[in-house]
Amino acid sequence: MGIRRGDSQVNPAGRLDSCPEGQAAHGGGNVVLIFDRLVLDVAYLDRAISFYTDMLDFELVTTADWHGHRTALVQLGALHLLLLEQPNSANPLNLPKSGPVMTLSDAHIDDRYAALERARVEILAPIAASPWGGRSFLLRDPDSYLIVIQEPAS
Repeated sequence: MGIRRGDSQVNPAGRLDSCPEGQAAHGGGNVVLIFDRLVLDVAYLDRAISFYTDMLDFELVTTADWHGHRTALVQLGALHLLLLEQPNSANPLNLPKSGPVMTLSDAHIDDRYAALERARVEILAPIAASPWGGRSFLLRDPDSYLIVIQEPAS
């Protein structure tokens, strides 16, 4: 069940605060729900941090221990990824690693592609025309999540 009018609203930091009775919490509606972050289970936290910060320009926001698991929060623009270490597991949740699929936009797609190739990142599909316009390529991160790198929409 969502948060109802009179319960809360989103503050500028993206967190919920109390909402005065009679005011809509979100654009005139009754429910406040925002996308906060994507959580990825990773086998080795340091390897995942290195991949996202060195290869894809994410910034490391913080690291912490959460219920006995090492975690790291990384950010690229408005996108936050919480990397949750599940030690010694190549596929911690036994998910078919076709999802989630993350799509990132890069104005320097050719340079990014070359850098990832030099780093021996697993590229599943080379740069090619995309059905939605522009060009894109597909790669797999160290924990087998799929990432599409695409040119920005023109």
